[in-house]
Amino acid sequence: MPERQREKTGQQGQGFEELPHQYRITVSVGPDAEGDDRNIRRGRIERLSEEINATPVRWLGSPKTYASLNQKHGLSGDYVISAVDSTNKSSIGYGPCIGIAAVGRSNDGSDKNVSLLVHAIPNLISSYSFVKDLTERFAELKAQSEEKTTDVVIFGGNAENKDNNPDPYYRNQHLESLAELVRLVQLVLSVDPRVFDPATGGFTDVVFENDQRRLHMTREAHQKIPETLEQNGSEILKKVL
Repeated sequence: MPERQREKTGQQGQGFEELPHQYRITVSVGPDAEGDDRNIRRGRIERLSEEINATPVRWLGSPKTYASLNQKHGLSGDYVISAVDSTNKSSIGYGPCIGIAAVGRSNDGSDKNVSLLVHAIPNLISSYSFVKDLTERFAELKAQSEEKTTDVVIFGGNAENKDNNPDPYYRNQHLESLAELVRLVQLVLSVDPRVFDPATGGFTDVVFENDQRRLHMTREAHQKIPETLEQNGSEILKKVL
C-alpha cells in the first residue's frame, strides 16, 4: 500500500461503551496524491488482495460464486454480504454504493477474529431483503464473537449529482442511507459505528485484513477525508432527525 496514509482507530459515540484499543478497526486511507490514476490505485488493492488471499466480495457477481462463498446477495447482485468467517476480504468499485466492515473476536477459543464485509447500492438499504439478510449476518457475528469485542466501520457512497457537483438532494439521500445502517448496527450489535463521510464522486476500493483488524481504503484524489469527517454513527442520526 502507498506510504502516504492516514490511520484512524476512532472512539465510540456517547452512550456506547468504549472498546479497548486492540479491538478497534484501524482504517488506512490513501493515497491522496493529486493525479493518482484509479487503475494504479485499483492495482494496489488487487495486489494486496492477492498477497493476503482475500475473499472477493463482488458487487454484481454471479449466483454460483455467491453460493460457493456462502454470501448473501440481491436478486441481481445489487448487494452482497460476505460470510462471517476469519478470512481476509476485499471489494472494489464503491461508487454510489455503501460499504460496511464489521469484526469481533471469535468465542470459539481460537483467539482469532471473525468478520464480514458488505457492498450495497444505497436505494436497497431500506429494502426488506437487504435488511433481513444483513440482520441475520449481524446476528451471526454477534453469536460468534466475545462480548465487547465488536467494531464496525461504514464507508463509501456518493453525495454528488451526475455532474459530480455537491447536491443537497443527493446529500440528504446519502445521509438517510447512512442513518438506516447506523440504526441497524446499533440495534443488533449494540455498537456505535464510525462513518467515513461525506463521500464525493469517484470510487472507493477496500481490503480488510481480518487478523489485524485493518481496513485499507483507497479513494479518488479529491476525496480527501479531513479529521472532522470521521464521525460516530450517533452524529449521523442527529443530522436526519
